[in-house]
Amino acid sequence: MPRFESKGGRFFELEVEDTVLTQLEGAVGDSQVGAPATRTFSTADEARYAASRLIARRRRRLGFQLI
Repeated sequence: MPRFESKGGRFFELEVEDTVLTQLEGAVGDSQVGAPATRTFSTADEARYAASRLIARRRRRLGFQLI
């Protein structure tokens, strides 16, 4: 599961397993992390495409970097 962190102290992780995209977000160093959000797609390609768009958007707009 790749992990991305921002300079503002936030992180997010993504995992694509077949047609399911799971996303986890929270604050770096915080023990209270929200429940994972999952989305199911009709094909594995759609799930991978959604994950790549989410990564690109977060990196461009919010400054997240791969850790």
